[in-house]
Amino acid sequence: MTGHVGQSSMYGMRLNYNHIMVLLDVAESGSIKGAAQIRHVAQSAVSRTMRELELSLKIKLLERHARGIELTEAGRALVQLAKNIRAEGNSTRRELARLRADENPSTLIIGAHPTLAAFVLPQVITLFSARAPACQIIVREGMKETLLPALSSGELDVGVCRIGNTKVPSDLIEELVYQDTMVIVSGRHHPLAARRRVDVSELIAGRWVLPPEDAEPYEDVVAVFKSLDMPIPQPKVKSASVALIRTLLSTEQDWLAVMPRDLFWTDLKQRRLKVLLEVPSARRRTIGLILRKRAGGVAKGEVVLFTECLKQVIAARIDGYLKSD
Repeated sequence: MTGHVGQSSMYGMRLNYNHIMVLLDVAESGSIKGAAQIRHVAQSAVSRTMRELELSLKIKLLERHARGIELTEAGRALVQLAKNIRAEGNSTRRELARLRADENPSTLIIGAHPTLAAFVLPQVITLFSARAPACQIIVREGMKETLLPALSSGELDVGVCRIGNTKVPSDLIEELVYQDTMVIVSGRHHPLAARRRVDVSELIAGRWVLPPEDAEPYEDVVAVFKSLDMPIPQPKVKSASVALIRTLLSTEQDWLAVMPRDLFWTDLKQRRLKVLLEVPSARRRTIGLILRKRAGGVAKGEVVLFTECLKQVIAARIDGYLKSD
């Protein structure tokens, strides 16, 4: 494919699609030779394409060394543009393939952290499906580090996960949806569950289930106990499995846990679990969306609707918390 990709806001020139895709292959393989192997062409053909691109833009894109190549600042900017174009192209090809196959006219592919997929998305999907009944929804679970490259490549339309805790690639943006308060929670059978107020000293000797030290939630647990000026209890069980913690809390044994309140929203609403202590001064979990940057800032319509539904569901939950407090 040759063709052009419109005006470059940086250089004011029309760019050849094939040329910038070759540049992307050079950047990702780390050498002219690597790009030639990817494209099954001679190295001289790749070198010629790079010279033509630099001449057309009147700026140097690559620094050539004996050990390979290094992108200049302009080269890095153009590679980022190429990644965006590739991601949008992948997304568009999927949509066209479904239309040709006479499948659903639209599809939304969501990447989500497993706990959010289980405890937040069901309500959001129910609301979204009512508003867009013809749209097919695909949910792919994964940790943040696996969602980011899938978003960059166009395999996912939107990611739902914790944000602000790691750096994201420059072709992606994070959008805050809500901050989840950490709470100390028990089952409804726990002796302290009937109390209106619980003193910190009454919790120290409890039967705790806490995440292991090498799990991501452990830092949140440390922050909670630090804010309470309370030593970290010796847990009877170490696990970061939300499903396991939820099951243990629901038994008639007197388990205690530190959790983000929103993950157990349904159980709290139905009074299967009880918040013994809210810890607003501790570090909150910042939950949001990760999206691809798009030309002109126009997001896919299904992504816009999904975002609205997610925010509506969270707003209703927060309102429920305020009324119950």
